[in-house]
Amino acid sequence: MRIALVVDDVAAGACIGPDALDEILSFGASIAMLPVGDPFTIGLWRALGSRAEAPPHAWLLRGKPVDAEGWARVAEQQSTSIEPRSDDIIEDWIAAASGLADQGEWEKAKAAYEQADRFMPLEHSPRRAAVLVCIAEIEKAAGRIREATELLDRALAIFPSHRGALRARLDLAAELNDSVTSASLLSRMVAFAESDEERVATLRSVADHSLVAACDALQQALSIRARDPVLLERLRAVREAMGQFDQAVNAGVALAETLTTPADRARAFVAAADMCARRVGNVPRAVALYEAAIADDPTVSGAFEAIEAVLLADQDFAGAERAYVRQLERLAGHDALQAEILLLDKLARIREDKLQDRRGAIQALDRLTALSPQDIEIRVRLAGLLEAEGHDDLALRCLEVAAQLAPSRAASFEAIHRIASRKGDQDRSYAACAVLVHLGEADLDEQMVYQQYAPETVLAGFRPIDEGSWDLLVPAGQDADLATLLRAIEPAAVAMRLEQLQASRRTVTFDQKQRQDPEKTTLSAVRTLSWACHLLGMPMPEVYARPEDIPGGVAMVPAPAPTLLLGKAVLSGKTVPELAFMMAREMAAMRAAGRLLAFFPSLGELKSLVMILLGDTPRARDPFAGLLSRLDAATREVVAQAAARITQGSGQLNLSEWVRGVEIAACRAGLLASDDITVAARMLSVDGRAIPGLSAADKVRDLSAYSVSQKFHALRSLTGMDARLKGG
Repeated sequence: MRIALVVDDVAAGACIGPDALDEILSFGASIAMLPVGDPFTIGLWRALGSRAEAPPHAWLLRGKPVDAEGWARVAEQQSTSIEPRSDDIIEDWIAAASGLADQGEWEKAKAAYEQADRFMPLEHSPRRAAVLVCIAEIEKAAGRIREATELLDRALAIFPSHRGALRARLDLAAELNDSVTSASLLSRMVAFAESDEERVATLRSVADHSLVAACDALQQALSIRARDPVLLERLRAVREAMGQFDQAVNAGVALAETLTTPADRARAFVAAADMCARRVGNVPRAVALYEAAIADDPTVSGAFEAIEAVLLADQDFAGAERAYVRQLERLAGHDALQAEILLLDKLARIREDKLQDRRGAIQALDRLTALSPQDIEIRVRLAGLLEAEGHDDLALRCLEVAAQLAPSRAASFEAIHRIASRKGDQDRSYAACAVLVHLGEADLDEQMVYQQYAPETVLAGFRPIDEGSWDLLVPAGQDADLATLLRAIEPAAVAMRLEQLQASRRTVTFDQKQRQDPEKTTLSAVRTLSWACHLLGMPMPEVYARPEDIPGGVAMVPAPAPTLLLGKAVLSGKTVPELAFMMAREMAAMRAAGRLLAFFPSLGELKSLVMILLGDTPRARDPFAGLLSRLDAATREVVAQAAARITQGSGQLNLSEWVRGVEIAACRAGLLASDDITVAARMLSVDGRAIPGLSAADKVRDLSAYSVSQKFHALRSLTGMDARLKGG
């Protein structure tokens, strides 16, 4: 193969004509056009063995071709041995191009720059990159953007750190919205920053363009998969990082709409709404998004709270009230008790404080008491509103429950006294004042009410407590089936235990000289006992007065007949109201439990007795094994029915609770008889009886609440014990 080198003497203006080219081509040679003055051309000429200083305008190489290795060797020699900047021809063309550009001869300037570039085919220098930048600027000015882009890319390929080429290419990328290229170019520009401030600004621009590039890529991906949640989440994050919060909200909403689980979708809507409110400031749209979240899941965290905050910030209290009502409707059936309690509390407050709608607040608090029955503050607030609306009876009922929940809270009793006084209910007014005196919280007026009505003796005329009235003494929660069963077996159980005591010679003996005749006795304790028995509708037991100490001052003893011992503590030094409390309490315990507790003081024995009746197989030689056989047919039927109800119910046999119930009922009867909570509290404070799980303070707290209750005052009315206060 032959190679023809056609040299164009650009400097002299000469060129190879068509005839010469045809002749060269007739040899079947390849053609390379080289400038005659180019250092590479001269080097090649010398490398081929020529002795002349410079090649002719045109020459032809015949014979053996120059192989690839020879060409590479020539190129390497020229690139290392020739200094481009020393070449006058190149500088002349650059100067000529610059002058033409200054004159506005853009196309001629472009041609001159291109000639300069031809003289530097192997040069990788800032000079050649600068020439390409100049040509690119001319192309850009002419609107040939593609050509300008290619030229700048060539310049950066030749000399990657050329600042002019970098800036020009960066400007062009910005015009083309080519964020990927902009980010890449800016990262190179960091090296040229002259200060930290400039360096940070450049890096920030790199980040901005990178985010734009990421956003563009994600949008293109979403054009293929429009509902891809991963892509949407990334797009939302990128938009947020770019500060395009409105677009980030759009991406968040689109993401939420792809989710199938209501709870997940609701949380996504809340996130979008939060950004819409905080970053975009579009409150109406944020509210709409929160509403969408609540529609999916009323319990979703943050959604309703945000709506509430917006409405309250705008002081749209009527709107907030409607929002509370709607949210309560949504929560119905979602097992969101605490959320409902909080909403009802807020609803009541906004109706009362902001909308002056007391009736609406009463309705909200009434619902709230059903959801949170142990919250005393709710009861007190409701009572206050009811009183303000003139519903005194309902207010008293609320305060009654408040007193049960917090028997030591003086404010409840103060309110009861105030309302009862206004209603003319001196009986309950006195009871409330008595509790305040006991608590040490009574003011002068309340002390005067107490002193006016506190009894010094017992009431002469009254009606005995019948079976229906007795139920008003029994505490709530008492197991009626267990009480029925124990009352039914009491006579047989007592008779069986008495036989056992007699057989073992452990019966109690009495000195008949100490026996008291209620008709002839001069002892106040015995006369008061007779009065208490009449009040409770019970027969008088046998009474023995012993001049020694007895725990509690009075005690029922296991004897063939109902027998009461009076000790030294009750025979002297006690006021009539104090004696009334003690005697009524003792006899009421007997009415509630019969004599079971006197004969079976151990809960273990009492439980063994009951378990036999519930079908438990007695152990060998069990002392209570024969109890069932002692019952007549009617009693067995009563016992069987009660036992069946117990076993079919909870199945829990709580004798301790029953014993506590007996004691509470007995103390309440004592309060009825003494008509003074301060007396009852004083007697209980020195009482030596121990009831598991029921302290003296517990008993006094129960009596404080019970003394102002409807049940107690109904009982007082039924027995006539309130007669001395009526019309007072």
